[in-house]
Amino acid sequence: MSTGRKILVLESDRALSFPLGAGLRKNGWIVIAAQDAAMAMTAARQQKPDAVLLDHRLAGGGGVVALKRLRSSVYTTLIPVICIVPANSPQREELVTAGAQETVEPPGDPQAIDGALRRHLSRGDEVLQVPPAVLREPQRLQALAESKLLDTPPEEEFDRVTRLAAKLLGAPLGRLSIVDTDRQFFKSQVDLSPTTVRMRQTPLSNSICQWVVGGEEELVVGDAREHPVLRTNLAVRDDGAVAYAGVPFTVDGKTILGSFCVVDSKPHIWAPDQIASLRDLGLVLQAYASMRIDTADTEAKLKAVGTALIGATNVLLRGQRAYDDADRREICTIIEELSGSLSEIARRELVPA
Repeated sequence: MSTGRKILVLESDRALSFPLGAGLRKNGWIVIAAQDAAMAMTAARQQKPDAVLLDHRLAGGGGVVALKRLRSSVYTTLIPVICIVPANSPQREELVTAGAQETVEPPGDPQAIDGALRRHLSRGDEVLQVPPAVLREPQRLQALAESKLLDTPPEEEFDRVTRLAAKLLGAPLGRLSIVDTDRQFFKSQVDLSPTTVRMRQTPLSNSICQWVVGGEEELVVGDAREHPVLRTNLAVRDDGAVAYAGVPFTVDGKTILGSFCVVDSKPHIWAPDQIASLRDLGLVLQAYASMRIDTADTEAKLKAVGTALIGATNVLLRGQRAYDDADRREICTIIEELSGSLSEIARRELVPA
């Protein structure tokens, strides 16, 4: 019996979810429920279930969509998932490929489900990488190509912002990591206390940033050696990454291309104000990248630069008393440059010749 274990039942049909829940409770499970794919991730993040029972017909995109989301987030990727799907359904193989531990025939026998779950709860699986299909999504690959950031040389414009982020967050290493299908490339990389030669790219086996892309979410970890997923990542085991804070990096405002992050070689408790500043400085880098894209329209560029200007101003106001003169000058310079860029775009693109 699985007494005290929590299970998330993802079933849109209440006529099926009620008897399933009742049967699982008899076996000692604490049952929570969600009725569509969008609610699935919210419930999984908030409730932290020990297991998930997923119907392949789930509303909001189907069981495959929900399962892919669960497997793409560092917060939910290790949760065992049992899927209810007919043996002859074409979705059965798709669900298994997407990461389902086991499938059961509908309507789902609580005893069989309980037995399947107990087989997988104690396995202690290791997940080293985000599902490849997530990183190879065609829209993301197109946005990655249009960004023209991969395999480009370091630029002081980018490095200055990365250096500032590392300093303000008290971390020795700052990076703008662009995540490709099989590697991460560091468009910007600043080491405030260099002890080794830093590579400009690593395989995904050594990437924490891939989880920011996969989950499309911020990732803040005080000690990755204690994290159930990240502790097996080679960036932690071999490269000395202990604490990590990363925010999504996008150029078009929606497609996540990588992570703007800071890394420490020792445990680090990241303050909320520090993460807010990392987020705001990431907007500055997004504006720099957006202005370089030929296909970006004027409205998109103006929005990116305007948002970055607000972000940089927030950074200045947030910690003005704590900054030294060099920090304040650096932030003010960034604000002045963004203001100039905003005026130049408006003059060049909006004012008739």
